[in-house]
This record gives sequence, structure tokens and C-alpha cells, in this order.
Amino acid sequence: DSLIKGNISNWEYNSWVHRCNIPALFIKGTKSEYMSDEYVAEIGKFFPNFELRDVEGSHWVNTEKPKECAEVLTEFIERHEDKN
Repeated sequence: DSLIKGNISNWEYNSWVHRCNIPALFIKGTKSEYMSDEYVAEIGKFFPNFELRDVEGSHWVNTEKPKECAEVLTEFIERHEDKN
């Protein structure tokens, strides 16, 4: 069951229970095959205030490109830290 529900498109959805309205950042490796367009569409259900940023790399982009990921995270945090 957990393998089938391993990606967000298979998660149970109830907008009253499963919704995170704070800003959320998803970083996707441009060469990753794990996050399809279908998954991106589903992310918006759970995280309506999300941003998706691409960083060149595979699924493990955070270990391959830590500096680039840190820059994306820093920029995101700086834009949102005073708003919440």
C-alpha cells in the first residue's frame, strides 16, 4: 500500500484536512524522472501556495548541486520571511 501511495498523485485528498496554505518550495532536478507533470498538478491541491524551481541535476539534486539549491532556498526564504 505504501508503495502505491508513494507519490502525491495517489494520496487521499480532502481540502479540509490535507491542505497547507503557507508558502511551500519544491525543488526539482531537471533530469529527474520522479516528478512528472501529473505530480506537479497534484501538488497544487495540497500546497496551493507552492513554487516549483528547477535546478539542473537528477533526483538527488540537493546532493549534486548543494550551492545552487541553497541559493534557491535562501531566495525563497528571504522573499517570505517577513510575510508570515
